[in-house]
Amino acid sequence: MTKKKPSRFWRIMRLMFRWSRIAVWLLLLAIIVAVIYVNSIGLPSFLKEPLLAELRERGWDVEFSRMRWRWFRGIVIENATFSPVDKDSQSRFSTTEAELNVDFSRKKDSRVTLKSILIREGEFTATLETNTPPLLLEKIQATIHFLPDDRLLIQPFEAQFRGIHFQLSCDLTNASALKELSFLLPEKKPADASETAVKKWLEMVQEIQFADEPEVTLTASGDLRDWQKMTAELKVGTAGAKTPWGRFEGVGFLGEMNPRGTTNPPLFGLQLSATDSRTRWGSVKDLNKRSQFSLSDLRTNVLECEFALSGNQFRTRWITENATNILRSGKAQISGTTALSLTNFLPLAAATQVQLRQTNLRLQKPGSSNVINAALHQADFAVAYDPVRPNAMDNVEEFGFWTNLQPFTVSGRFDFGRVKDQQINLEKLLVSGDWAWPRVELMDVQSSLYGGESAVRGNLDVVTRELALNVTSSFDVKKISSLLPPAGQRVMADLAWKKPPRAEGDIRIILPAWTDAQPDWHQEILRTLQLNARVRIENGSYRKIPATLASTDLHYSNRVLRLPNIHLVTPTSEAKLSLLADERTHTFEAHFDGTIDPRPIRSQLDPEQQEWLDQVSFVKPPKLEARLRGGWDDVRSLSAEGRFSAEEFTVRGVDFSSVDSTLNYTNFVARFDDLLLKRNDKQIAADRITLHTNRIFFDNVASTLDPMLVADIIGEEVVEVLSPYVFAEPPHVLLNGSLGLQTIDDADMRFQIAGGKFQWGLLHADSGSGEANWIDETLTLTNLHAMAYGGGTLAGNAFLDFSPQVRADYRLDVTFTNVDVQSAVLSLNGTNEVEGLLNGALTVNFADTTGLHTWQGYGRGELTDGLIWEMPVFGIFTPVLNAIVPGLGKSRARSATADFIITNGVAFSDDLEIRSSGFRMQYRGTLSHELEINARVIAEPLRDTWVVGKLLSTALLPLSKLFEYKVTGPAHDPQMKPVYVPKVLMMTLRPFKTIKGLLPDDDKDEIQAVPILAP
Repeated sequence: MTKKKPSRFWRIMRLMFRWSRIAVWLLLLAIIVAVIYVNSIGLPSFLKEPLLAELRERGWDVEFSRMRWRWFRGIVIENATFSPVDKDSQSRFSTTEAELNVDFSRKKDSRVTLKSILIREGEFTATLETNTPPLLLEKIQATIHFLPDDRLLIQPFEAQFRGIHFQLSCDLTNASALKELSFLLPEKKPADASETAVKKWLEMVQEIQFADEPEVTLTASGDLRDWQKMTAELKVGTAGAKTPWGRFEGVGFLGEMNPRGTTNPPLFGLQLSATDSRTRWGSVKDLNKRSQFSLSDLRTNVLECEFALSGNQFRTRWITENATNILRSGKAQISGTTALSLTNFLPLAAATQVQLRQTNLRLQKPGSSNVINAALHQADFAVAYDPVRPNAMDNVEEFGFWTNLQPFTVSGRFDFGRVKDQQINLEKLLVSGDWAWPRVELMDVQSSLYGGESAVRGNLDVVTRELALNVTSSFDVKKISSLLPPAGQRVMADLAWKKPPRAEGDIRIILPAWTDAQPDWHQEILRTLQLNARVRIENGSYRKIPATLASTDLHYSNRVLRLPNIHLVTPTSEAKLSLLADERTHTFEAHFDGTIDPRPIRSQLDPEQQEWLDQVSFVKPPKLEARLRGGWDDVRSLSAEGRFSAEEFTVRGVDFSSVDSTLNYTNFVARFDDLLLKRNDKQIAADRITLHTNRIFFDNVASTLDPMLVADIIGEEVVEVLSPYVFAEPPHVLLNGSLGLQTIDDADMRFQIAGGKFQWGLLHADSGSGEANWIDETLTLTNLHAMAYGGGTLAGNAFLDFSPQVRADYRLDVTFTNVDVQSAVLSLNGTNEVEGLLNGALTVNFADTTGLHTWQGYGRGELTDGLIWEMPVFGIFTPVLNAIVPGLGKSRARSATADFIITNGVAFSDDLEIRSSGFRMQYRGTLSHELEINARVIAEPLRDTWVVGKLLSTALLPLSKLFEYKVTGPAHDPQMKPVYVPKVLMMTLRPFKTIKGLLPDDDKDEIQAVPILAP
């Protein structure tokens, strides 16, 4: 079958198909060749130039080794270096590869649209200063999307900076504004302060050592041309870091910026946390800090900030002049707000609240070993700062350091447990107060210490400088005596109590001028101090002097101290006192009214005063009402007046019923007026007794007491002087004069004495009177008058000198009248057969108390109507005379007279003559102080016979020679020997033997000796 030829149409179609296929293959080959070219060789210039122009439009010039197209990746720039356009900058960004996503569909005027850039292994370098390592970001991995409407999306962006891993994600509008942020691109210019600061910051960052690779994440979105609409978040985290400031563990940081609306400024927030922080300033666990910043809605260029900081186990220390101070807190929280000026970054206002819990504080004063340790259970205080105040002061120079505190207000409360140092030990301390110009308010200061409490409230006005305090105290102030000046410490050392004293009062002080750099605090404070207080002490003591109660109000102002109502109670006495002391004049005035027991003050006296006090004891405490005044630093100005009384007391063992007297003291002189001292029904009354420093004066002291009792009180010397004078009943004594307190050698005492029966040596008197003048070491007795011995009278004077150390010299001048001899002899334990009246006188010119042998003097005696023959010395011839004429030897002597002189205690007389109606007897001889007689006796019988006596005496003259004897031996037993008859002849003459037999024998009874009167 013949084939049918194809039509022309199909031939044409086949031809076209063939050429089309060839064209397609050629096109495919061209594309493959182009792709191979752009992938291997790089993009042609017509493609590079639009891309480079696009990048330049976005602010960057690019230098690269090759720009080519890669399969599935797009345009890749290899070994690219980006630098800012038209800037001589030290900043460079380089990358191994940068993938460009380009939109050619929007090509216009040979330009392309860059959609995104993918950066791999990028590196950013910025050189800040010459010879300084550059700022280097490396291992940059980023995808940057250039979206329509000038929108920039970076997601993600990662980089490494000195071991820190950064991640960035942002979505920004008006992205073209980035090239206007020139501060991000350091230019090549001389280093300024900001570059220096960045350099130092980089150096510090370089010193940081991280425990692991820190993570830094930044997320931002918003309009670059309206930053108030920006939102940003920065997160930083690391397991730990070692920095120049210290070590940190579990570090976390969060920074946020959030818009608050279309019209309100955005908020900036910061949050920092660390599980453990240790720096050279301190350490803290669980640190958490939050801050929030915003521009003020009301004020331009003002940044407002709110912040909060908290932590546990906070510890810090600081060292000043070798003193280490430590603060440990279990928990600390700080929060507040502040406003900063963006023009100068100075604070415009601030408010801060601080809370501390379970805090321990150690403080040491520089240069001192004293350490204060305090346990602070809780502290809450707030501080506010406002530099513009409606009540700000005009003259800031006047207020010194308070000028800096004027913008602040402070309020706080501190609750301490134990506060202890070398000087004070507080068991509890609570302090709360406020400060707001111009006043400091102490709301409450309470403390528990040393077994008591104290509380203080008050305020300080800065303008007037007035400090006002209300203080209540019930603790043992002795425990803090080391804080007092030396004088106060000495006072405290003398005080003691079982229960701490209680005091409550108000204090007001005008402090020194704030501008006074070195004020005289002592004078300034005392000048303006006002004090009103009440003090009460129970069961205390002062210098071991016990007191059951001591209380008083206390007022101090204008440097005048007033204690108007002191109430003092001791175990044995009670008194009310008042005191006014003026510091300006150093004078005081005090009033005492009550009883006072001197025994407790014994330990405060010197040994001599203790000895005086030991001489006195009181059954009942004496009463004293006195007013004292004078200068406390001038004892010469001290004066006192008042009244003293006591009942039932003893002085040197002598009991007294009562004493009462007014008293005055001035110029070291104590005067007792209207003194009345009683002992039962006896008394001493004195117009005045005056005590000088070493002397006592007596004015009209009348006494009915026993003189020996008074002598016992005065002293042994007075007892020795008065002991010879013994009164049966106390005499009436009037005393004037003075006596030394240390010695009686300078006495000047005048006594007028009148009394009943008394004895002085051998003198026994029924009554007597006289005057005694005791001057220095002499005693003069004048106007002595005594009734003695049966109605006789004695009168005379005496003088005694006590200046010799072992004896006393004396003189006597005595006359006696109508002395009954029988009474006198009986008083001397003699015989009662002696009678007669004796008259005479005795003068002792000199004698001393060593014995009668010292007597020198003379005298005369006359006996009338005497019967004296019972005395052996006179009765030796009584038997013989009675033999001649019965009764002749016992006839009364009409008179007996004699004059005598005394030498060395031996009395001599050559005219002793006894006259009797029967005979006359004459003595001539001596009588010693030991009553030894040595005399011649002549008896003349019938010599005094009436009318014929003289004739008989002449007639019997030879017989009278038989009656002349020598008498020797003791006066109570004399020995007689005839003068003219020899003993041999006596033996041969029988008549005379009878006479001799009638004479006294040696074995007769001894007759009591009659001693000579002596003082």
